[in-house]
Amino acid sequence: MKISPTASIALCDSFMAHDYDGTGGVFERMESLIYLSDWNGKPLVIDRINLTGHDFISGTVGIMGSFACHGSFITIAPSVNISSLREAYRASFSNNESIMAGVSELPNGNGLSARILAKDAVEMKKAMNSLTILSRKFVVGSEPGRRPK
Repeated sequence: MKISPTASIALCDSFMAHDYDGTGGVFERMESLIYLSDWNGKPLVIDRINLTGHDFISGTVGIMGSFACHGSFITIAPSVNISSLREAYRASFSNNESIMAGVSELPNGNGLSARILAKDAVEMKKAMNSLTILSRKFVVGSEPGRRPK
C-alpha cells in the first residue's frame, strides 16, 4: 500500500488457530506480509509472519504459550505526537491479564507498531478496538461513532 506524506492510517491484522472438532488439528502454514511504502515506493513498514501450525501449538515460538490469538496493529500518523500515542497504547494494555502486548515506534518516527497476544478472539477484538479508538482520538480529536452490529 502506498501512503501519501500527510495521510494517517490505522491497520490491523490478526489470526487464531481453532481446532473446531477437538481432534488436535492445526493449520499447515500461515504467511502474512504487510508492506507500506511512501508515495515514491520507499518502504515505511514491512511486517512478515511465516509460521507453521505445529510451531504455533508447540509453545516453542517466542512466548505464544497459552495465547491463542496473534495480532498486529500499525499506525502511521505524521501529525501526531507519537510518544504520547505510544504511552496511551501501553496504558490501554496495562491492566489486562488476558493479553500480552508490546508497542514500538516505527524506524522513521511517524508511527507505531503493536503486537498483541490474546487468550481468545474476544480479548483480541477488545484490544484492537481500544487501539482504533485511541488512534482516532489522537489523529482526529474524537472517538469514532458507534457502529451497529
